[in-house]
Amino acid sequence: MRNLIYVNMMRLKKNRIFRAGVAVSMAYVAFLLFMNYQEAADTPETVIRQLNWYFLSTLPVASAFCSVFCGMFLGTEYSDGTMRNKLMVGHTRKEIYIANLFTVYLANAFVYLSGCFVTAVMGTAMFGWNLANPMQLAFRMFSGILMLGAYAGVFTLLSMLIGNKAISATVCMVLYAAMFIGAPFLQTAVFSYYHGASLNHMPSESIRPLLEFLYDFLPVGQDLQISGIFIHLYRLPLYSVICIALTTVCGMAVFTKKDLK
Repeated sequence: MRNLIYVNMMRLKKNRIFRAGVAVSMAYVAFLLFMNYQEAADTPETVIRQLNWYFLSTLPVASAFCSVFCGMFLGTEYSDGTMRNKLMVGHTRKEIYIANLFTVYLANAFVYLSGCFVTAVMGTAMFGWNLANPMQLAFRMFSGILMLGAYAGVFTLLSMLIGNKAISATVCMVLYAAMFIGAPFLQTAVFSYYHGASLNHMPSESIRPLLEFLYDFLPVGQDLQISGIFIHLYRLPLYSVICIALTTVCGMAVFTKKDLK
């Protein structure tokens, strides 16, 4: 297992998509900080001076990165024959799956944490160490890192089961785009009940528990809650762990029986 992870780390260091993800994450936070700092002189009342928002702002960037990176990075193992070589030297399929999942998750987390590093350094220099409710921020960041693990579990499952690199990358990106587009509609449906006016197309109040469960369980719903308004923040880490466990168990079960041509 350690050898598999080590080899993946060596590939990760040279991977251009991973480097681009880190660069985009850092540049995105730097841009947000710079623009708010520039506006501080003209419209100080609209400037976000608390660092909480900046620490969470790169979670969507890391989520989108995972959908692009996972399909390309793991798909290469099929196209280059690396998968067969690993099996030939004695590694089990479960070891290969776990090592790949760990690598994708580590890359995902590193992209997010690189943005947090820029916030800590550049944000402190611009606005000071200005945090609101540090304990809740720490819990949101913890939930966000687990949420990235849920994304890694979903996209690793797809990438390991689809042998074609181009197809797996496309499927991952299309799935993320669909979830990203659909998440605001799910959020609107959930919060409509809290404002006492159910949407017309909702049959009754009885569907509310299902909508809330989907909003809490799906990574895109968690992303919206962690970065903004939440309803069940303390459920999210548990749902992320369940999602990681389910996708990993299902992925390994199918991958162990997959015919590797």
